[in-house]
Amino acid sequence: AGCSIGLYARNTHNVLNIPECQVHHPSINKAVEMVRSATAKVRTPPYNEDTGEGLLRYIQLQVELSTGRVCLTLVMNAEKLKECQPHLSYLTSELKKMDKNSGEERLFH
Repeated sequence: AGCSIGLYARNTHNVLNIPECQVHHPSINKAVEMVRSATAKVRTPPYNEDTGEGLLRYIQLQVELSTGRVCLTLVMNAEKLKECQPHLSYLTSELKKMDKNSGEERLFH
């Protein structure tokens, strides 16, 4: 299933999937779907607020308007980088592969 990516429902921490959000830049929508697919493929453990377990807490996406390319920030549930491995390496490798093989211009910086 991958990690849940979207926006919080009002007054909750329930994540709502918002595919093709009309407010987001189109590159954001593409990046969200790519991250969701990649986390599913490499089985990135999502963070669970109730238990404090899991790895990927949230993502932040910023678009460079002149190119439409996306800067992706992954926020992990870890104090040290080595605690993110091997999941972080699997995820970034998969995202690079998906970006390269998309048939379009590169999406990520």
